[in-house]
Amino acid sequence: MSEYGKRLLQGSTFIIASVFFVKIVGIFRSAIIARTLGPWDLGVLTIFTSITDIALQFAILSIPFALAKYVSEYQFKNREKASKIIYNSLWMMMILGFFLSVILFVSSGFISNFYQEPRLSFYLKLYAVFMLLPVFQHGLYSILQGFHKMKQISIYNMTTSIFGLVVIFILATKYGLLGVIISSLVIIVFIIILSLFGLRKVFVEENISIEHKFDMSIIKTLLIFSVPLFISAMIFRPANLFVNTIIFDSLGPDELGYYRIAFTIFMIMMMIPSSIQVPLLPLFSEANSRSKKDLKTFTTAVFKFNALIMLVISSMVILFSGPFVKIVYGQQYLQSINILAIFGCASFFNAMGTIFYTSIIGRGKTVLIAIMSALQALILVILSFLIIPKYGLIGASIIYIFTGIASLSIYLIYYSASKNISLTDVGVRGSLTSFIIIGLTIPIILVDFTYPFWMGALFALGIFAVIYFMLEKQEKTIINNMITGFMLLFK
Repeated sequence: MSEYGKRLLQGSTFIIASVFFVKIVGIFRSAIIARTLGPWDLGVLTIFTSITDIALQFAILSIPFALAKYVSEYQFKNREKASKIIYNSLWMMMILGFFLSVILFVSSGFISNFYQEPRLSFYLKLYAVFMLLPVFQHGLYSILQGFHKMKQISIYNMTTSIFGLVVIFILATKYGLLGVIISSLVIIVFIIILSLFGLRKVFVEENISIEHKFDMSIIKTLLIFSVPLFISAMIFRPANLFVNTIIFDSLGPDELGYYRIAFTIFMIMMMIPSSIQVPLLPLFSEANSRSKKDLKTFTTAVFKFNALIMLVISSMVILFSGPFVKIVYGQQYLQSINILAIFGCASFFNAMGTIFYTSIIGRGKTVLIAIMSALQALILVILSFLIIPKYGLIGASIIYIFTGIASLSIYLIYYSASKNISLTDVGVRGSLTSFIIIGLTIPIILVDFTYPFWMGALFALGIFAVIYFMLEKQEKTIINNMITGFMLLFK
């Protein structure tokens, strides 16, 4: 196995094991929130999180990506520069976070009036007061990522998920929507404490001492890398807020609550490619700096590996969305069933796009990321405006399939033209062909059709077997070792 494969395996084994654990806990957490709040308050919470997420992105300016990338590059060849990058990155984010917290606090009343929800004003003010906490937390986690501390990140994620579940259960049950918002802040404080404890150990092991000095050349380097990523984030997130706002205004907060259930599971599914992204970012950077052949081989292998995982997960969600929603969320969320099934299809295409997103960041072509995000946002906004008022929540979920297919197609054309992925590889062709067929047919069928349990199990198992057979020996070894590592981790 290549050096990249070993390091990807080492990082991904712990990361995927922790994500699987966090994913299960996350489902229980979302169920507690949904059952406690009900559809109406869940819709209000969706608007709140959409707005605060945009504010947070302005505060961090996508600097954590640059921080992880440059710490990884300089930790061996220039520790002094790595130290400067850490100090300057954290201070830049904290300064930006302060200004954004003031803006959010002042504008909270206007936002509340726009959505005609008086409670939003207080909730946004509360978040604004403590906004520096999530900003600081993002910075600390990116430093751990830069030092390749994947096992620590995995353990912290699992510990935080259990702690968060308990906190949310207590506060949401007692204080409702306000309790959910307060619990998110408590969880962030807990993550910061864990991260500081871990980084103290890392700095001792790596002999890193933080130099408390602003360096304009470092700041310029960080901004050149991160600003295009920030632009891409700020293009796409308002597009998501636009979707939520259309649903909130035209269909009502309760309909947005039904949509939130499906979208929450969709985001939990997207944690799989996001977890692989943690060890991939520094590995893509190294592969790009060595040879084009290394980058092509690595990209192709990662694409097939991610496709195998997402085909199984997406198929299970598509086929078992009905029983899952009834058991976990209860009868009041039955309208979320078909929406969740469609999001199951969308997750595959969006997850595969994440691989190319990470690869492009690793190659330093952040302007391309901004262009792609602009195209995705444009497609999402146009389709939302045309489809949601006519087709409701079903239309709102189907547009993510169209957006995912469009963006993945562009990524594949670009990578194929630049000869950075092998589209002639049987595993790549097979995974794409099989799920494009599923993605274009299953959403229509599932509107009025429910599969029996045994048929769904055979269907998902069949897809796994076919794609597994298409993989090369090296990819099979990675999967087998990851399964073994996962079992040992929880033994």
